[in-house]
Amino acid sequence: MFRKFACGATSFMDELGSQREECSLTSFDEWETPLGNLIVDKDSKLYSLLYALNNIMLLIKELVEKEEFVRMTNSEEEDEHSLEMQVPFLAHVFSSKLAEIKIVPIVVGNLSSSSEHRYGKVLSEYLSNEENFFVVSSDFCHWGSRFEYMAYSADPVPSSKLTFLNSRSASTIIDPEVRIFQSISNLDHEAFDSIMTKTNSEFRKYLRATKNTICGRHAISVLLAATEILESRESQKTAATSSSSRPGNNGQYSIAFLDYSKSSNITSIKDSSVSYAAGVLY
Repeated sequence: MFRKFACGATSFMDELGSQREECSLTSFDEWETPLGNLIVDKDSKLYSLLYALNNIMLLIKELVEKEEFVRMTNSEEEDEHSLEMQVPFLAHVFSSKLAEIKIVPIVVGNLSSSSEHRYGKVLSEYLSNEENFFVVSSDFCHWGSRFEYMAYSADPVPSSKLTFLNSRSASTIIDPEVRIFQSISNLDHEAFDSIMTKTNSEFRKYLRATKNTICGRHAISVLLAATEILESRESQKTAATSSSSRPGNNGQYSIAFLDYSKSSNITSIKDSSVSYAAGVLY
């Protein structure tokens, strides 16, 4: 059986207007797409953990505060769009094998660094298995006043000298040789560089410096944490390096970005832009 893990960013808000701080699993048995239904793998250990915790949580209030997987309500899941954007593509790619594959949709909340590591440790067990395939959904820079993000730098490495524009400062700060869309591209490519280090701390350092509006940053961080943990675990198995669970340099992984685009090449602070990228962990 081939299993696909799909990890996406949450847009859920609690009654206080704060984003959820845990990872959530689907309540449904199947996800419908125009190309056919995808079956949810509820035999996964993640679901066993989830259901066991839900039963205990009814009795032990303290467990609610622990960073474990929770289950989305039907209404929450029906309103969530992050993973829904990816599932039809997965159904298309695996159209000849729909009966053979199952999915594990995970909505990743607004996690702390320690929580990213915790969830990464859980998922690293599955990342090491060749029967599993991970998809992380994220846009990159959301730029413009409607996103409350108008960072600009003429430097090829924006984090070294970043300014946040407003209507009064833009005309004096923007370098005519480096337009806004070029600055956005530099911002995103610096993000790619930090992700390609496969080190979650480097990616988080970049995010702190730039505040780039990467909506799936926590999902990316969980995958980076899982990769770090798995590489560390495999490097310790010195006697088994020649038979690592996946092909590569003694069990080591690589990340590459294959494509990049923006919704538009903006030149005015009155405009807005969203960036998109495709990357692969192998």
